[in-house]
Amino acid sequence: MARRKKITVETDNSDWKAPKVRKKRKPMTEDQRAAAAARLEKAREKRKEKNSDYGQSGVSQYLKDLPEEHPRHPKKVKVWIKTQKYLASSARSAVKQKIKA
Repeated sequence: MARRKKITVETDNSDWKAPKVRKKRKPMTEDQRAAAAARLEKAREKRKEKNSDYGQSGVSQYLKDLPEEHPRHPKKVKVWIKTQKYLASSARSAVKQKIKA
């Protein structure tokens, strides 16, 4: 029976350094949070003025051109998705709590 050659691995980790520890952010106050939200809203409006398709890059041009009353208008679809997510999460929690509908 043939002898197997013993495999030895030589690694040199002498230059390894631990990753830097990041300092946690100081939590925002309610006033700071409101001011930041206002700044963000202003920036979004400015971006939308420059680019009319801002925030709708994944929406087909056919759907963008639909009238707002149409059931497949992107705004109505977003509301529908939000509603369905809420219903699905409540149904999952009901299953976990063993509540029968």
